[in-house]
Amino acid sequence: MEYVRHPLIREGAVLRREYQLNIAGTALRGNTLVVLPTGLGKTVIAALVMAEVLRIGGRVLMLAPTRPLVMQHVKTLRSILRAEPICELTGRTPRTERPRIWRGCPVVVATPQTVLSMMKEGHRPSEFSLLVVDEAHRAVGDYAYVPIAREFLEDGRGRILALTASPPSTREGLREVLRNLGIRFIEARTPQDPDVRPYVAGMEIKVVKVAMPEKWRALRKTLKEILKDFLSKLEELGLVDKGATRGDLARLIEDLKGRLDSELSRRGSLFGAIQLATAALKVDYALEFLETQGAEACYDYLRRISKERRSRADSIVVNHPLFQVALIQAREAVREPNPKLEKLRSLV
Repeated sequence: MEYVRHPLIREGAVLRREYQLNIAGTALRGNTLVVLPTGLGKTVIAALVMAEVLRIGGRVLMLAPTRPLVMQHVKTLRSILRAEPICELTGRTPRTERPRIWRGCPVVVATPQTVLSMMKEGHRPSEFSLLVVDEAHRAVGDYAYVPIAREFLEDGRGRILALTASPPSTREGLREVLRNLGIRFIEARTPQDPDVRPYVAGMEIKVVKVAMPEKWRALRKTLKEILKDFLSKLEELGLVDKGATRGDLARLIEDLKGRLDSELSRRGSLFGAIQLATAALKVDYALEFLETQGAEACYDYLRRISKERRSRADSIVVNHPLFQVALIQAREAVREPNPKLEKLRSLV
């Protein structure tokens, strides 16, 4: 067996796999989205890129959506990198310690909500040379990844490495992720690709379906009712059918925006329709977070819309008669164990 040799990678820590080295090389050339199935080493690729950034004197900020994921990444990176210290930054980190960690650690692994809090206190993500975004498919709508990446990209000097095993299922959703993260390259692999196949011999992938808990189903029903109301209003305006998809809504918004300058007498009604369609998209994103990431991600998203109300579309969502019902249901749903994690424990 041959191992990766690098001054900042522990000896014998990383087996040499050509596809991982190839992807890391791309990521060092420009902002890159890496799409790999679970088990093919996205974190290892991130560590390879980090090692080179650290070697030339840069610093790294890695984002992960939950504290358990942050802790997992910190443990993995400490086993791979010769970099001290590798620091955790989450809601449980004492506020008095956060500035020291932010300024002093070569590698900081953080939840996005904590980074947003740091930004409000004047700290800038662009103080880092590399921004690694785990579960990058979340970088849509008002999720915290979006404003963090926006500020990082404004500086224009750093690199973004985005990681996901489950990219958006629609072309419009993928485009939004690429736009929000300033992605230049996409590196996608499956176990069937020639440079991956030698490393997955004998691996069997089996899809296991998990039932959604009762409180999650109740929340999903409420969100679907809200979305149905918004789509019905858009249908009454003659803009979409009641069965409109996310792609339909995205195309509608672009079309309406394109008409703003040419139909000056209708700017008010066009703008109102844009906000209504955007509100529908936000509810659709909440449903996606619930169905793919779980109640915690959905609750965080709804709570942020409720607290911040950055746009007219946010207010439309929050002012819907069922929104507070959904928010309460989401809070209750978080208390139920994530069925995916429970199933995973039973399998391993």
